[in-house]
Amino acid sequence: TSVVSIARIDEMTKEITTTPIWLNQMLYDGAIMRSEKIPTVIAWYNQQLLVGKGAADLKYHLTKDVNVWYSFKMELGEDYGVKYPASELNQNSGFPILNPKDAVKVFFRYLKDQIDRYVKTNNFPSNIRYAVSIPASFEANQRKELIEALEQNGISLNNQSLIDEPNAAFLSYVVYSSSERNPIILPDGDNPKVLVFDFGAGTCDISILELGKDLNGIYSKNLSISKFEKLGGDDIDKLIAIEYLFPQLLQENGKTIEDF
Repeated sequence: TSVVSIARIDEMTKEITTTPIWLNQMLYDGAIMRSEKIPTVIAWYNQQLLVGKGAADLKYHLTKDVNVWYSFKMELGEDYGVKYPASELNQNSGFPILNPKDAVKVFFRYLKDQIDRYVKTNNFPSNIRYAVSIPASFEANQRKELIEALEQNGISLNNQSLIDEPNAAFLSYVVYSSSERNPIILPDGDNPKVLVFDFGAGTCDISILELGKDLNGIYSKNLSISKFEKLGGDDIDKLIAIEYLFPQLLQENGKTIEDF
């Protein structure tokens, strides 16, 4: 799932406000729904490209890597060439999807159109600065391919504009604590260490951060991050299906595993 937010300075209060954008998402029957959360899924259905909820609803009715694509962010940085040779969106289509980087480009093209629409509708300035949160364990080649996919859609940023998801989560916690009038107090001469455990759909990130104070205020920096592993909620789903749902299915239908 992806979320797009706009942070800007409120003209009245002069404070920074952060607002999630409600994104249009076409369903497979042609209806349009809006939500601040968008499943990171792409589908090609009835000669139409679907991104988000409509595509996610078709995940198990279509064929993965042929006419529906998901979990492609985890496969960035690997030199596949053509990983999806059976893709219905081939080189002759307007938006070919032959490998994970292609899928990321198509997904961000959609997001960019939605962002531009929101900015124009609300009469916001068009000179947008972008930041993108990523798994802390993303390696250099994965970060490079992500930046290239973004830049090819007019989203210009550099390595400093990528923020590790555990760091982003911790910053959110700091802001929330301050708003609750229970701010985090750093003792003088001490640099506390914080462990952030971030369990997502595709990755498990464990980061150890150091907090400190300097002339610019409070800072955080990575001391250690976990190795990149494709371990996450997807794997929990599979475990539940195999260990719990499948035995129930066998029992309810008077079958044994040997029948399969």
